[in-house]
Amino acid sequence: GGVDPLISLGPKRIALAANETEDGAHLARLDAYRHTMKAHGLADERLVFRVPARRLDGAQLMRKMMSLSLPPTAVYIADPLTAEGAINEAHKLGVRIPDELSILGFDDTDTRHAVYPTMTAICQDSSELGQLAYELLLRQCVLPSTPLETNGLGKAWLEINHTTGRVPEKSIRILPNGERLAVAV
Repeated sequence: GGVDPLISLGPKRIALAANETEDGAHLARLDAYRHTMKAHGLADERLVFRVPARRLDGAQLMRKMMSLSLPPTAVYIADPLTAEGAINEAHKLGVRIPDELSILGFDDTDTRHAVYPTMTAICQDSSELGQLAYELLLRQCVLPSTPLETNGLGKAWLEINHTTGRVPEKSIRILPNGERLAVAV
């Protein structure tokens, strides 16, 4: 359910940044996160953030998360633009990725390669998905009685890169004035 790779690294305070859009894909990611965290006894709704899918909102997300009295040690950011903004803001704040915060993103383009460090991500090939959807539509137009075959649509894979690591021994909190405080993990 998306956050499993983060749980396997040891973090107990795993945040989710889900798109504020109420569509099937975003709701499915939110539901999978909640289900997985509950199953592991790690559920904490204070770590669920709903944000627009923009870089600026990723930056605001990072500042908000890191200023919490108990900040997360890992975050699953379910939108590539939000993840890009969050990673860039982490650099500005001095957050060392992945030593102080692990980030797992979702990427249906190549955004994971546009940030430093290269983002660990759950990936989908949006071009392939578009092509397959077009072929299904065309087939339905030519042969409307043919049942839709959707097996293979939406294939996803985990690409491990450099934004995830083991849970830190000490967690940090960054106040709005930039002061860094150690927090017990």
